[in-house]
Amino acid sequence: MPLAPSPVLLAGALLPRRRPADLPDRVVEARGVVADPAHLDAWVRVCAGRTGAPVPGSLPGAFTHVLASGASMRLLLDPAFPLPLLGLVHVVQRLEVLRPVGVREPLDLAVGARDLRPHRRGRQLDVVATASAAGEVVWRGTSTYLHREPVPGGAAPSSAGASSSPDGERPAPPAGAVRWVVPAGTGRAYAAVSGDPNPIHLSRPTARLLGFRRPIAHGMWTLAHALLDLEGRLTPAHDVTARFLRPLSLPGRAVHGWRAQEDGEGALSLAVRRERDGEPHLLAEVAPL
Repeated sequence: MPLAPSPVLLAGALLPRRRPADLPDRVVEARGVVADPAHLDAWVRVCAGRTGAPVPGSLPGAFTHVLASGASMRLLLDPAFPLPLLGLVHVVQRLEVLRPVGVREPLDLAVGARDLRPHRRGRQLDVVATASAAGEVVWRGTSTYLHREPVPGGAAPSSAGASSSPDGERPAPPAGAVRWVVPAGTGRAYAAVSGDPNPIHLSRPTARLLGFRRPIAHGMWTLAHALLDLEGRLTPAHDVTARFLRPLSLPGRAVHGWRAQEDGEGALSLAVRRERDGEPHLLAEVAPL
């Protein structure tokens, strides 16, 4: 199982302090990481939302993201990191599965940050993780985070999830195909298998402390659940780009739909929408490599 950050580290991340202006020139590494089949099995059960879900014969790209999460957290908690962990909003995730990765294949993980840039609601940056096997990069994950800040000459940033996308876009999602019933404990279950203990996912009281009336599902749980719905439809090597739009409150109901793209052989468009009004939680594109 992944190790959650210690309470001491998390408490330190919440304390106000002077921060550097630029990203640290640092890469956090973890060598010889081997997935635990029991951990993978638990992750699949939580993310598939049902017992008896088949365990993949190779590592899902969203699970490799979990393997790299410890190194990512060490980077985000580094005193040299320019943005506080509290307030970072995960807005985009790209997963590149460059070739199938064996469940017990040793991986060397490396995580760094790049491209700190202004955004109309604050600042954005990318946290880039790679997994290598015998010197070959076999997986890459790029997590884009937004730190909401007052922008000179503009309106104050709105609360998380208030707009339909980080860039104000509202593309039409595909028609729904699978209905999800998401239990209240999903955030706690995913925190246990991912090592992400963010309070907004755990309970009503902890979510309310951060401005949410109810806990919300992890964006990566939503993406993993959607990709597991596509069993047999993903090519062994593929590229996923997902945008996290409106939070999925817990408990909740959603509809996941997908369709083949007309101009891409094997490419798919996905959408996870709120059941009652069709507002998108997640929009994603999947392309074979």
